[in-house]
Amino acid sequence: MNITLHDAGFYTVGTTDDESSLDRGFFLVVTAKPVSPKIKRNIRVHVKNYVDLMCSSQSTSAPDYYSKLVTLSYTWFVNGTKMDRETRETLRLHVTRDLKYNRYSCSATEEDGPQTPLNLTVNSDQKGNVNMTWVSGFNEGLDQFFVISRKNGQEWEYVGNL
Repeated sequence: MNITLHDAGFYTVGTTDDESSLDRGFFLVVTAKPVSPKIKRNIRVHVKNYVDLMCSSQSTSAPDYYSKLVTLSYTWFVNGTKMDRETRETLRLHVTRDLKYNRYSCSATEEDGPQTPLNLTVNSDQKGNVNMTWVSGFNEGLDQFFVISRKNGQEWEYVGNL
């Protein structure tokens, strides 16, 4: 089973309906690629002035309130070549006559978000033990770790760092 955006949310754990309550469970956040960005700019720009290009995108991660907490990182390109040190939402350019021959584009990514784990399974026994297994998603070759927490009453408790 692969995890989708529709799987995000709070999951309760227990072997009976009485044990499955909002007091015990885990929270699943599903990250996704941001919306394809659009570039906004001033229509009238004069030579020797500055123009601001704004890369506009938004997170599509779930649940919805989590996507509002995500920070997006931007990459700017000129004529298909990545611009060094340009990672902000707005790109400011000094306008010259040759500038009109350049083609600017941008991409947006969520910061600190490796690919969502695959094949998540959660099982619990009568003693309240929970077994979770998953396959790590691709993270461009970078190290990954997972923080496991559980809800005890109204508080989240740290369980482990894998």
